[in-house]
Amino acid sequence: ETVLPMTGHMDDFRWFVCSQDVGVEKPGAAIFERAYREAQFWAGPLEKDEILHIGDSLEADYCGARAFGFQALYLDRSQNARVTVYQDWLAASEYP
Repeated sequence: ETVLPMTGHMDDFRWFVCSQDVGVEKPGAAIFERAYREAQFWAGPLEKDEILHIGDSLEADYCGARAFGFQALYLDRSQNARVTVYQDWLAASEYP
């Protein structure tokens, strides 16, 4: 469903937004809108520019978040040989 459970940090978050639940992938505005509503529910009134989105896709994460009005941090792991980027998750490795 999402990468988050594979990281071992699922219990560190009160909430998260998954494109599968929203029906739109990043950089679609609807997924950022859902994240914005969830953030306001859990943290109270917030302006969009008070939210930081961190992601490893320049187009989907950084540009999508900035276009929506969030702060954004691009996590560039392109020089890390241990990181494999799958453009097609259907061809990705199986995870336990």
